Amino acid sequence: MRPDVLKVTGSKSQIHYEPLPQDDPKQRCPDITKARQWLQWEPKIDLETGLRRSLDYFKKAVAEEATVK
Repeated sequence: MRPDVLKVTGSKSQIHYEPLPQDDPKQRCPDITKARQWLQWEPKIDLETGLRRSLDYFKKAVAEEATVK
């Protein structure tokens, strides 16, 4: 979990870093070259905005599901 997520959610959770397993990939940066080339797609919003929108969506979805039961 990144600090950005803690900031957006207002969580008081602590981040604990652990050693990576031997077979763990060292790089986790998605390559969107093909999306740019084939779909002419570019990200339009920054990470924090995307996290806020996602959080709002999931809060709404959970609330709606709770009213259905």
